[in-house]
Amino acid sequence: GVKALTSIAGGSLEYRFVGGAQNVVERMFATVNDSLYLRSAVRSIEDTGRRVVVRGDGFVAEGDYAIVTLPVPLLNSISFTPELSESRKRLSTFMKMGTVTKIQAIYSEPFWRRDGLSGMAVNQSGPIQGVLDGSPPDGSPGILTCFVSGNEAVGLSRMDEQERHRAIVKELERFFGPRALRPERIIEMNWSNEVYTGGCFHGICPPGLYTRYGALLAEPVGRIHFAGSETVPVEYGAMSGAVFSGSRSATLIKSLLGTDRSDPRIGIALEPDIAGLGPINMLTTMEVP
Repeated sequence: GVKALTSIAGGSLEYRFVGGAQNVVERMFATVNDSLYLRSAVRSIEDTGRRVVVRGDGFVAEGDYAIVTLPVPLLNSISFTPELSESRKRLSTFMKMGTVTKIQAIYSEPFWRRDGLSGMAVNQSGPIQGVLDGSPPDGSPGILTCFVSGNEAVGLSRMDEQERHRAIVKELERFFGPRALRPERIIEMNWSNEVYTGGCFHGICPPGLYTRYGALLAEPVGRIHFAGSETVPVEYGAMSGAVFSGSRSATLIKSLLGTDRSDPRIGIALEPDIAGLGPINMLTTMEVP
């Protein structure tokens, strides 16, 4: 529930990646020897019955199977052959991404710690719904990571940059005192403007959609498999949910290829490195086992 989502120790917010989550992608990228196509949007996916053919901007790729990790609301932007079922099309059409803007207020140091404050805030009465201490382990610089969602995010997006920044630091002053009024820099990311996500944090279903069609989210269609944080029964919309789905899809395809070392009773690979995260140095404010 809310406690798990907003808790540090034992909660969803316990771990962070040094260097940001992009560090995971970069480390995985370094281990891949096969062809990679960057800045090349996928336009069509064809299941021929024996192979999968993926076509996009400037490339054609083939494989035994394909794993599609695009957010569910964006699946209709890809042409599938054979076509996806009407039920799957309904999922993609009526599931919508959330409206979230992430903001980082950067200071020379995490001044709030001197006042005995954690840098965390949960708010129901202003433009910022949540704040976390996003400072690196050495505390330099000090970073307050802010999340603005829903109608507040829409309202904030209608302001010009100066208005937005004034509104943000005024709210941070309310949480952490007058020093918060003077950040050295403010970085904003309006996820609704991101072409390949369409929003944040995850897909949102209107009443009845998930209970009627949700079982299809993780169901393969021929040689085409689907993964991502909307396709999991736990940690929906979270990074851990995405990792869970990647393990599930990789385990299933390894089994189909005859190279599986997993336990089919649980559908999760027993080898610790299945998600490619084992050798990555994921230093956090708490030690990652």
